[in-house]
Amino acid sequence: MKFRVRNMKFRVRDMKFQVLSMKFRVRNMKFQVLMAETEVKSFYRVAIALYISL
Repeated sequence: MKFRVRNMKFRVRDMKFQVLSMKFRVRNMKFQVLMAETEVKSFYRVAIALYISL
């Protein structure tokens, strides 16, 4: 019985860790998306500036 309880605690801890890592991954993805968006925006600015200068 003790072993089962310990196993449960370990599983709960493992699940919490997985949830944390998922949250971290989502945050990382959001950050990457933001970076990509800013890159695209700056690219468009440069393209528009070049187009105007032509």
